[in-house]
Amino acid sequence: MVGTGGDEDELTLAEELFLEFAQSEGLPAEAMAEAIARWEECRGFFLDTMRGYAAGDIDPAEDGDALLLLVHLFAQAGEPGAWRPLLEFLARPEEELEHALGDALTETMSRVLVSTFDGDIEPLAALVADPAADGHVRWSALDAMLGLHARGRVEAGHAVAILEAVADAGLDPEDAGWIGWIQACGVLAEAPGGDPGLAERARDAFAAGKAAPYFDGTQDIEDDLRRWTEDPARLLHETRPVEDAAAELSTWHGFTEAGITERRKAARFGGSIGRDTVVDPHRGIGRNDPCPCGSGRKFKKCHGA
Repeated sequence: MVGTGGDEDELTLAEELFLEFAQSEGLPAEAMAEAIARWEECRGFFLDTMRGYAAGDIDPAEDGDALLLLVHLFAQAGEPGAWRPLLEFLARPEEELEHALGDALTETMSRVLVSTFDGDIEPLAALVADPAADGHVRWSALDAMLGLHARGRVEAGHAVAILEAVADAGLDPEDAGWIGWIQACGVLAEAPGGDPGLAERARDAFAAGKAAPYFDGTQDIEDDLRRWTEDPARLLHETRPVEDAAAELSTWHGFTEAGITERRKAARFGGSIGRDTVVDPHRGIGRNDPCPCGSGRKFKKCHGA
């Protein structure tokens, strides 16, 4: 756990709240609300802690759900100081990211990034063009880029340049980030100041096997190219800023009574649940796999929608 630098009665408010984040078995909603209410008093310690995680000086595995909570508090506070260290941390190996942030990588990370954007897109551009980055992180980051573009915070020409860098990065054909890339190509092919040739470039990459994130059929790429162009409001909704971190996380399985019970059992008998943030009943199901509910439809068009 991050050092506090003194006896317990000498702890600052931020240190006390952080300890509660790290030690709480459930969701510490009251502590989170106090952190937001007294943000200026807490932000320095919280940002230093985030920088420590990013630099590898602090191990998030020793701090329970603290990093998960901090990330969402940064988003609610609209804290631009978290932008760079968060993106630096997101370049970590997949297993470490999964343990520290769980389903936040796919469920809320695009919104967290939109919420914390500091005006400089270059750190995100470097992450999405890094072949070693996790594919699902890449996908979320590209979604965030589109959300920022839709809000007028990233110019179309700059976003197009980022897509070109991703295309030339030598990614694994099955990298999940290709899905985010294809969707971004669809949007920016039609955006003012964008590149009308992007949609065809995406089709060519798919046809040549350079981008092969799907299990079957070419209809998937056409669906993804149209995903947000036909419904711009959906893009704005899916990348909306985080307004209430505690409310956002309160519905996650890992913070429900059932989830807490599973954690206790795992701690008692051994297992992999431990302090994981979320237990997702759909984890491991491919977006194009048959939905386990038996509907006969693909997961992405049924319970994964």
